[in-house]
Parts: sequence; C-alpha cells; structure tokens
Amino acid sequence: MAKGILYFMPLNGTIMEAKFKQHPGGVARNIAEALTKLGCPPIFISVVGDDSYGHNICSLLPEGCIKYIYKLPNHNTAQCNVVFDNHGECKILIGDMDIHAQITPDMIKKHEYEIKKCPLLVLDGNLTLDALETALKLAQQHDIPVDASITLKPDDVPGALLSPNLSIEDHTKLQLQRWLACRCLKQGGTKSDLVQRVTNCIKAGTDNNIFLGIDGGKWYDAKRRLIPIASTSSAVIIEDFKSIKWTKFPAQLIAHYFNKGHIYTYIVGTHFETEDYEAGEITGVTEKPFRRGTHNLALMCW
Repeated sequence: MAKGILYFMPLNGTIMEAKFKQHPGGVARNIAEALTKLGCPPIFISVVGDDSYGHNICSLLPEGCIKYIYKLPNHNTAQCNVVFDNHGECKILIGDMDIHAQITPDMIKKHEYEIKKCPLLVLDGNLTLDALETALKLAQQHDIPVDASITLKPDDVPGALLSPNLSIEDHTKLQLQRWLACRCLKQGGTKSDLVQRVTNCIKAGTDNNIFLGIDGGKWYDAKRRLIPIASTSSAVIIEDFKSIKWTKFPAQLIAHYFNKGHIYTYIVGTHFETEDYEAGEITGVTEKPFRRGTHNLALMCW
C-alpha cells in the first residue's frame, strides 16, 4: 500500500507536491503475519505479480507464510494508493486488485488437503464469487468454521446512531466523536470539522460500516456468540441485556458487555442536550455524558 500526503489538490493536470510512504498491506496478508507472530502460523494461499512489489511483499513475510504464494508473470501485484490531505483526511483511494481473479476454484481445490486440516478458514472479500463458493463448499464438506461475513450494524453498538429528532449540527461534540469512533474515523478538530466528517461519511454511503474493533471488539464478539454474558442464567446473549431495567443496585449481576457506552446511551439517548446545557444535580445529566459514564462505571466496578 502506498500513502501520499498532498498539501493541495487542484485537478488540472499539474504535478502536485506530496510526500510518499510505502507499506505492505492487504487484509489477508496482515492477518497471516499477525497469526505467525502470535505463534499460530497459517496456511496462506495467495498470488502476487512477478514484479518488484511482489518480491518485496514476500521478503517481508515470515518464511512459513510464503510457501503457497504464487508469483504470476504478466500480472501486477495488488496495490492500493491512499491519498491524504495535509490534515490527515483520506481523499481518494486508487486500487489495482485484478490479480485476485487468478485465485481460481482450481487453485483452491489443489490445496484441499491443506485446507481440510485447518481449524478455521478465513476468506478475503476480494475473491471472485466462484472462488468463494468453492472455498465455502470445501469448508462445509470438511466441517470447518468460516470467518467471512461477520459485520456490525449501527444498532449493534451503543452511540453508533444519530438521534432521528436532531440534525447533525444539533448533536453534541461528544456524540459526534462517538459516532465517528464507531466507524474508525478521525475524531479530532472543532465541532464543525466533526459535522463535516459525519456528513461526508453519510453522503459516501459508508455510515453503516461499523468498526469491528470498537470498544475492544466486544460487540463483534457478542455477535459471534463467542463470550457468554455473566448473568443469573448460564448463557445470555447481548440482546437480553438491552431489556434490563434500571432498579436498585444490585438487581442482578453486571453483564459481561456492560460498559460506559451503555451509560452514555442512557444519559444522552433519553435527554435533549445542547453544547451549553447542563442540568442540576437532581437529574445528574451533564454536557459531558461520555466522561460521566466512564466515571460512573468506575464507581460501579469499584
């Protein structure tokens, strides 16, 4: 992946001053490297071009990861050029992913012996539909779990939805920062910067792309049902916690997924607030609900 930083962006055919950095990337490559460093070397099946980029990527991967990487002549290694402005905002991505079409069903079938020994199959979404179908059939045939389509929706994560009764501008700065954090977008700057960032995200149609790692990945884990939630029953899924009523403490055990996001949603979602509004001590509502939620959670955990 190449990254260029532009200080201005006139689209008139002139050469624009920029700074360039080059990093190895790709979702599957990153996962393969991370698993190897964690002591779980994967069987990594992929393709690169027989070019300088392909050789460079292979040289940077652990030796065990390159056994099943094919170097293809007359093909370009997949690349993604990310262009940022001088404020660190991504302006455009230019990608060449055509080589992924060379990961054919026949190539996948060729490695059936290796695949059937795996405890988990992870698929990159850049594969062709035929290749994905072939891999999924092999996984079903050999009873292998597949991690390919777990996603989060805005209503899965506290604070990921804007209030339908307010315009973007009428939300508080903390509400906008939380909304942006749920999408792994930049949260610094003035409130007008945040409003513009939220507006751009909605216009681009990416507002439903929720960051899987938000709040330490606990909402992703909940959706996969990997971690049971502590309660009086043996296993309660995350949706059950949403029905818990606020009663005298301790009404029941605190659920595993309970965090400051729930306090934030309770305070912000049930009261109308503006930037300069602060209620009295009776209600406990403040213009800084997320920080107050953190404080309340610390007291409860103590």
